[in-house]
Amino acid sequence: MTNLPVLQGISTFDIHNNILKRKHEPLKNSIKSIKSDIKNAFDDYEKNFRKNSLELLHTNLVFKHNEEALKKLYKYSNKYLTDYRQQIMFKNNIELSECPLCQIDSINTFDHYLPQSVFPQFSDNVHNLIPCCSICNSKKGDVFLINSLRYIINLYTDIIPADVQYLTAKTNFNENGLPVITFEITQNAPINAAVFQRLKNTYTCLDLISRYNKKVPSKVEILKTELSGEDVKIAKKILIKKACGFETLYGINYWEAVFYRECSNNLLLLSYLIK
Repeated sequence: MTNLPVLQGISTFDIHNNILKRKHEPLKNSIKSIKSDIKNAFDDYEKNFRKNSLELLHTNLVFKHNEEALKKLYKYSNKYLTDYRQQIMFKNNIELSECPLCQIDSINTFDHYLPQSVFPQFSDNVHNLIPCCSICNSKKGDVFLINSLRYIINLYTDIIPADVQYLTAKTNFNENGLPVITFEITQNAPINAAVFQRLKNTYTCLDLISRYNKKVPSKVEILKTELSGEDVKIAKKILIKKACGFETLYGINYWEAVFYRECSNNLLLLSYLIK
């Protein structure tokens, strides 16, 4: 999971207006009739977005009555949304194509952080759009608040510490002598309590641990082929190099980086891979 940059010098309301200009009547007229309400809503969103307090926002009947028209403003392939997505999906000058939530599947949609079913007025608010894969989008659904608290991490405003490891892996061997590597979330160092709770909630909501675990067996088989008969020290160096490569690009909590670190550090697992 990785943070997305908050682009400076952009106006989410200007982008909304540009999107609206490309729409046809009568949709355009119906939305123009509530322009001042939308402007106020966007201003409120921006204020709370900057304060990381989106849970304080409320909707109203004006937007509910225009829900269908407002939802039609959103289209993943829209030029302005495509341009925005391309700008925020760079890290270390490399364009990232993987979903920033799961970091497994390709980006092919946006998740509406504040769900459209509750906040249709933010259907095309770019600060409300998280580029992601369809699996994460489907699993997250309309989840937002539970007991008046934000449940899901916001990749723009919740700062995920890059130097604190919270995703770990451990290895057990089953009755057939085969390794079973599983991931888990642990709080090994101080992380803001609210952010860490949202982080854990998000991993649970998106079923990330299970999705990572399912990727492991094929990775192990590939390593067995690559490292078979290799010297322990050389095999360890190969695995560390793989881990470092992923850490440089995606951080220490990237699932493949964690996997290769576990392979390099666990002597029983390393012995299994090279025999």
